[in-house]
Amino acid sequence: MKCQKTPKYNQYIIPLFLLTLSSNSNATSISVSYGQQEYQVSLQNETVNLTPVGNAVSFSTNITDNLNLNLNLNYQNWQDDRNHENRVNAEVELTTIGTSLSYYLDNWSFSSNYSQSTVDTKISGLRREINFNNENIDSASLGGSIGYGFIKGDWFYGILVGGLYSDWDFNKYQIKDSNQDHKQSKITSEKSSGNSSIISTSLSTAYYLPFSNEKGLMLGGLLTWNYLISGDSVLISRNGKNVNTRPISRDTSRITNSNSASLNAISGDDNYGQFALYASYDLGPSWSLDIDASINIASDYDAYAWSVSLGYIF
Repeated sequence: MKCQKTPKYNQYIIPLFLLTLSSNSNATSISVSYGQQEYQVSLQNETVNLTPVGNAVSFSTNITDNLNLNLNLNYQNWQDDRNHENRVNAEVELTTIGTSLSYYLDNWSFSSNYSQSTVDTKISGLRREINFNNENIDSASLGGSIGYGFIKGDWFYGILVGGLYSDWDFNKYQIKDSNQDHKQSKITSEKSSGNSSIISTSLSTAYYLPFSNEKGLMLGGLLTWNYLISGDSVLISRNGKNVNTRPISRDTSRITNSNSASLNAISGDDNYGQFALYASYDLGPSWSLDIDASINIASDYDAYAWSVSLGYIF
C-alpha cells in the first residue's frame, strides 16, 4: 500500500483572481475560511479519493502610507480520515504556511511569495493491524508574478504570468506482515528529494453589482494554465494561498485573498489547467463574505476544491 507520490513534489501558489488595483484606504484585513478539497491516495491495486476539510487564516496589511506595498501572511490545515471497505484506514493531513509581498503601480501588480508545506499520509490495515504505511512530504517554494488589470464599466479584466520553483523531501516507512507463521514482518524505508519549476498564465474577469454605498456583489471567473518546465510530471501538487486574488471593489477597496483550491494533487500531466468561479459580497464597510470553487482540467486527476470565507477590514 502506498500514497500516490512523486519523484517530483511541487507546491504551487496559483493566483485565483489576479486583477488588483491600488487604493487609498483600508490598510489591514483578516479572513477566516472553511473548505474542502480532493486528495488522491493509491493502494496496491486501486485509488482512494480522500476529501480533507479544514480552515485557513490570512492576514494582509499595507506597509507603506500610499498603500502600494502589501504584505500577506497565511496558514492552512486540512485533514481527512476514512475507512475504505473495512480493509484499510487512510489518513491525510496537509499544512501550509506562507507569505507574499506585492507592489502595485497603476494597473500593474508585482508579487513574490514563499511557502512551506507538509503532507502526512498514514495507511493502516484493519484486518492485519501490523500492516502500516507512513509517508511524509516536506516542500518549500519560491515564486513571483506580474499582473495587469483594468476596469471597463462594471467589468474587471486581468492577465497574469507567474513562475514557481520548489524543493521537496520524501520519507516513507512501511511495515508489512509476512502472512506466514514464525516469520518476521518486513520493514522498509525510503527517502528521496528533488525540485521542479512551473510557469503559469491566467486570464480573469469579474462583474460588480453595487447595491448601496457600502454593499455590493462581485461575480468572477478565472482560467489558468500551468506548464511544467523542469522536474518529474508524475505528480503536481500545489499549496498555499493566492498572491493576487480578487479585484478590489471600487466602493469598498478590499484587498482579499482566496482559500479556494489551496491544496490539491494532480497526477500525470506536464501541462494542466484550472477553472475557478467565485462570488464576493460586501456585508458593509468592514465585513465581506466570499464563496469560491475550482476544478482542474485536462489532467488525469481533475480535483475540485471549494471554500467559504469571512473577511474583516480594519
